[in-house]
Amino acid sequence: MLREPLAAPPVRRRFLNSSTGECIQLDVPELRDHEVLAPTAEGLLVLLHARKHVRLLNPLTDQLLQLPTLTTLLPAMYHHRLAVHNAHFGTDFAAWGSGIAEDDSTFVLCFYRLHILGGPRSSDMLWACHR
Repeated sequence: MLREPLAAPPVRRRFLNSSTGECIQLDVPELRDHEVLAPTAEGLLVLLHARKHVRLLNPLTDQLLQLPTLTTLLPAMYHHRLAVHNAHFGTDFAAWGSGIAEDDSTFVLCFYRLHILGGPRSSDMLWACHR
């Protein structure tokens, strides 16, 4: 996903295929009520709804995968940082190195500033994490 000028509609984004150099524009309606935590190298978007619900979106197919909530990944002492009035939310929850592992079925989310690395466990809606 490419950065857009401020005049762009809030749900329209440009995506670049780094292999071919082709650029396409897509409407991504999920951007109306989600924050983008990070794009992945695979072209997926890691989205956050209501600063709690983590979702993985393929903007080309509109497939949306619900992941465990952030409150199950974060220790209780960090839950206050999810509040709407937290001025540092964008830096605290900047996702670094998020993506799909080699087996195409494992997703990893890393919050570098908080020193947390997590991946959803397939057996339940919780995160397996390393702090």
